[in-house]
Order: sequence, then C-alpha cells, then structure tokens
Amino acid sequence: MNKRKPLTQEQIKELLEAMRSSKIKREYRRIQAIYLYGTGKEVGEIAEITQLTPVTISRLYTKYRSIGLSSIPDAPRKGRPSRLTEEQEATIKDLILNKTPADVGFVANFNWTAGIVAEYILREFKVQYSIKGITLILSRLNLSFTRPTYTLAKADPLKQEQFRKAFIDVKKN
Repeated sequence: MNKRKPLTQEQIKELLEAMRSSKIKREYRRIQAIYLYGTGKEVGEIAEITQLTPVTISRLYTKYRSIGLSSIPDAPRKGRPSRLTEEQEATIKDLILNKTPADVGFVANFNWTAGIVAEYILREFKVQYSIKGITLILSRLNLSFTRPTYTLAKADPLKQEQFRKAFIDVKKN
C-alpha cells in the first residue's frame, strides 16, 4: 500500500521546469528524485537513478510537500575565516585605491597586481596568500583587476593615423 501523496499537475509542471532550468547537478538530482517519487516510481529505482539514499529521497519529498522548491538548494557554507581582519582589508582597499606600489616601496611598479598585493600583505601583516587567494580578497572588496593599458606619451597622432590607413589597405589585400 502506497502512503505517499501524489503530486498535483501544477507541482509536476513546476518540478519539470525547475529540472530544465537547473544548472547545479546536486539540485537537479534532488528535483529529479522528488519528481520521480511524486509520480509513483519505486524508491529503490529512484535511488539507483539519482544515487541518493532512500531515506534522503523520502526526506526531500516530505520537505518539498511542506515548503516547496525553496527546500532544494544547499544552505550557504561559511568556509574558512579570513586571515586578515576587517581593518587590514580596509587598509588594503584604501591603499590600492589611493596609492601606487611605488608609493609604498615597490620600486618601478606603478600598477597593482595580485602578486604585489600578496607581497605587501606578507610584508605588512605577516600573512601569506596565493595569487588566487588575493583575487578572491579583491573580489570580496569589490575591486576588479585587469591588465593596465599603456599609451605612449611621445606618440605622434598623425603617424598613427597614417599607419592605421596603411594597415587597413594591407588587410584588404
């Protein structure tokens, strides 16, 4: 005797749409398990298809029936706490926005790079970060990082225009 409550047509449409639009594999499997369970498939078969345990499938279905699709996504994960304090991060942001590396002792460097930021943090705060770690910090501080575009100070605009025209002619042929 099957005790599970079947899904309504509206819920089936909702789940099918959620499966089509899901880009996260874990969420897709959960939605798929709920859909299959709600449409009468056997738990063992669903477990085989989705690689979820029968208990998980039953819990997912019960949770979905009570609170809907909001039960599907993972809860946010905190991750490791930053090794820099909020004050140190604020100092770094202010430094990057208002000074050049040359201003703080990096000779002949006029643009901040992730490597220079890492060196600065190591020198000033005695904390070592990888380049990837620095890019994550910069993102968290709402700072973007790109390669600088250089312009020649002594460039002759007339000669540049002549070159562009000649280059277009060469490209056409």
